[in-house]
Amino acid sequence: GTAVDLLGGTRTVSAGSVTGAGTLEINGATASFASGVTLSDLDVESGTVSGSPSVGNATLNGGMLTGSGTMTTTGTGTICAPTIDGGYTLTNTGTMSYVRDSCYPYLTNGGHVRNKGTFAITGTSSCCGYIYDDGNTANGFLNDVGGSITLALDANTSVATISTPFTNNGTVTATKGQLSISDGNTTADPNDSG
Repeated sequence: GTAVDLLGGTRTVSAGSVTGAGTLEINGATASFASGVTLSDLDVESGTVSGSPSVGNATLNGGMLTGSGTMTTTGTGTICAPTIDGGYTLTNTGTMSYVRDSCYPYLTNGGHVRNKGTFAITGTSSCCGYIYDDGNTANGFLNDVGGSITLALDANTSVATISTPFTNNGTVTATKGQLSISDGNTTADPNDSG
């Protein structure tokens, strides 16, 4: 489909909305979005994103989300291999899909994922793919109150791994496969199942 492709340079969006049938693609640029900016469709392949945009549909295949901001996704999205750095928070309030096959979201220097919607983990490969970090104890994955993590891999023996400090205040449901929490787990909800 149509797209506005930011291939390089520095771009700042200080107010307003980017809407329409196309996608705003970050492919090597440095893009900063002020709080209150709304984007209907965002695709991050490479480059750097900062600030606090509200995003309808997000494709986060690469690049870096950095700084003290928060990207809030409200529609559907996919996450593969972005770096979330420097205190940045990716907050999902819609439906975010993580296909673990060779995808490695990386949290560093206090990066966070906060799920307040549905975070769906799937996968068909017997290979790798996990959510991991640089060992900084300020990093974290929070499944918030009302949030749901669902696990549906290709086989009961397949494993998806969250290798960053993990706090569960919502629900985690596994219909097929195993979820490995390898860097600490704090849970306050008795409704985990699978």
